[in-house]
Amino acid sequence: VLADGGGGLPFRSSSFDLALNIAVLHHISTEARRLRMIRETMRCLKVGGRALFYAWSLEQDKERGARSGHKFSQQDVFVPWHYVATKKRDEGEGGGG
Repeated sequence: VLADGGGGLPFRSSSFDLALNIAVLHHISTEARRLRMIRETMRCLKVGGRALFYAWSLEQDKERGARSGHKFSQQDVFVPWHYVATKKRDEGEGGGG
């Protein structure tokens, strides 16, 4: 696990077989920064390596299992990240690491 501000990952090129970017893209503020993050991720992959980029869906229908139920105003929207401590997590019962 690594948190990076998009300036460049601290890894040599062609270092990894697999790269995961889960629930990240919508937190990157501009399209240019998103593309830079994708290029930087791909730089770190070995030839034949695989990358998974997983983004949130515009549709947040609670009846179909979505958790937030948030209504987005448009397709491409910046979602700021805010840590919210929960009692369960703070007591170590949540397992959210």
